[in-house]
Amino acid sequence: MTYIDLRSDTVTTPTAAMRKAMATADVGDDGRLLPDGHYGDPTVRELEEVVADLLGKPAALLTATGVQANLIALRTWCERGDVVALGESSHLMRHEAGAFDPRLLGLRAHQLADHTGFPDTDGLEQFTPRLLCLENTHNAAGGIPWHPALWQQHDSLPVHLDGARLYNAAVALNTSLKEMAQPGDSVMMCLSKGLGAPVGSILAGDTEWISTARDVRRLMGGQMRQAGVIAAAGLCALSDAQERLARDHEHASMLAHALAELPGLMVQADTVATNMILVQTATGPAGKAHLVDYAAQHGVLLAGPGVDRLRMVLHHDVTAADLERVVGTIREGLQRS
Repeated sequence: MTYIDLRSDTVTTPTAAMRKAMATADVGDDGRLLPDGHYGDPTVRELEEVVADLLGKPAALLTATGVQANLIALRTWCERGDVVALGESSHLMRHEAGAFDPRLLGLRAHQLADHTGFPDTDGLEQFTPRLLCLENTHNAAGGIPWHPALWQQHDSLPVHLDGARLYNAAVALNTSLKEMAQPGDSVMMCLSKGLGAPVGSILAGDTEWISTARDVRRLMGGQMRQAGVIAAAGLCALSDAQERLARDHEHASMLAHALAELPGLMVQADTVATNMILVQTATGPAGKAHLVDYAAQHGVLLAGPGVDRLRMVLHHDVTAADLERVVGTIREGLQRS
């Protein structure tokens, strides 16, 4: 059976162009310096330079995953016991809690209300955090993008921007990645979600800060050899990202409006701005479980947070024709519940 997988955009498969680029990539040892002072993998170096320029930062660092990049960033900014302010429903708080685990970084979290996708920072200074973390797009809020104009800098408080889907936000708001990255003193962006590369995330910031982050990456076991094979796919993903992400957003809007017409589902279709759709099943937990099982049996993979919510994520492996199959399958599942 051929599946249409809407559980996440982490399920994307590399395109033919990415596979070719990976097979022919110029590689080297990214953990060893060459006589010219550069690290030894030329394709990794090219990717880091390209993304640093796109984000408007002096330097960048390739990591295996977004979680790893965020942990490296927090460790580079903070010492054990420091307070980190972040949204209570942020991905860092809900799914990357290793930063606050005493066995790992041992940081302390000060949680901020962020149900709109943007944290409430009123009175933040009284908690004397070492770092503030922002997220754009905001995963738990349904992929909501927010514009940097919303951000007001707090005196002397550095900001780490979890921009796993920052490119989605830039496309949705019709602005540049550089402008979207502006609030962050450090920025993380994933290559392996909507951008479609099989592996990799990028951490960007000041040159000296990235140098320290590189040391932290090594201490965390993240130093890679011949990583140009990975970087080549990332460069390929960036070459046509604008067009592909815009298409994902269009598909998400189309699917959301179609689902909103089905009895038994509640969808705020007009709020869908990027590639995510939040769907509430009106019949509660039993209804969600039945729908997920029925859809899987008919080749549509669904998942979502909570007992009665689904989160559908569009990506480049889902075509316009697939949307009809998804809607038809869900309609039939609701009718059989």
